[in-house]
Amino acid sequence: MENFRLNENEVKKQRIFFSDNFNISLKDQVFMLSDSVHILQAGQINISSKESLVDIKDAFLYPDMKSKNYNRLSTTFQISVPTLHLHNINFEEAYFSKEISLEKLEVDAPKFRIFTRSGIAKSLDLNKFQIPLPPVLNSLELRELELKNGQVITYETSGEKQKVKSNFNIDMILPGVSIKTDKNKQVKLSTSNLIAKISRFETLLGTYHKFSIQQLDFNKKQKTLVVSGLNIEPFAQKNIGNKFAVAAPQITFSGFDVQQALDKNFFIFDEITLSNPKIAIEITDSIKGDKLEFTKNLDLYSFIEPYTDKLEINRLNLNNVDL
Repeated sequence: MENFRLNENEVKKQRIFFSDNFNISLKDQVFMLSDSVHILQAGQINISSKESLVDIKDAFLYPDMKSKNYNRLSTTFQISVPTLHLHNINFEEAYFSKEISLEKLEVDAPKFRIFTRSGIAKSLDLNKFQIPLPPVLNSLELRELELKNGQVITYETSGEKQKVKSNFNIDMILPGVSIKTDKNKQVKLSTSNLIAKISRFETLLGTYHKFSIQQLDFNKKQKTLVVSGLNIEPFAQKNIGNKFAVAAPQITFSGFDVQQALDKNFFIFDEITLSNPKIAIEITDSIKGDKLEFTKNLDLYSFIEPYTDKLEINRLNLNNVDL
């Protein structure tokens, strides 16, 4: 501690530890978060008021399955982060007002495990992704949040059983982030933009098809999604009824209303363009007269129903299709 002074006058001042500057190193810290379910552990926290910096090592967030509130949550998280860097912190403001304002938060190589309870929430229901805060904080303001080299696995759970739904890598930049706790202790997140790159995405589509994407680029402000290297193919060799395969080098989504996705789990697009896709459909229905009655059983909604409540496309362009 620098310039430590403790007297009657200093007690009345808002000086942390009655010092101008301080360096603190904490180990094995545990915090219960605002939802009374998730717990945040930190292997080591290094704080420097002179440099306005906090370094956190071996952070781990996980749910307390014994919490009385655990079954009230449709989605829970396990997140491990080797290092967290928080820049330009005003420690006096953070300590006395319980509000933190940061220039930048860097999250490097985090690993996310997202658990969604079957029948309660869908995998893409973003409104169910509530972000808890430590109870000592009322709000967190970030000029920029950068997430690099993230790995994500999502699970569907039923009782004690769980199965993998999807896995992918993610890099993300969020400028102008605001995270606040309301009077009901619910955490609300807003951001001026969201720029994300998802790569090596894999999931099941229905029971017998697998779905993969080489890369997905998203820009919230521009309302665009660009998908590269999309593939859908059946993986079961036995007779499974109607099946199909799709290979699309690039798909462009425009006019994506992300607020509808956040609020209602509706995925609505002005336009989707598929360039040079190859589509193969195998129909096992019988032929009656001169009509192939496959439309009764070719239910495409069943493939997207586990993920979203609504998919709407105002204009769909298929360019140079090989069918």
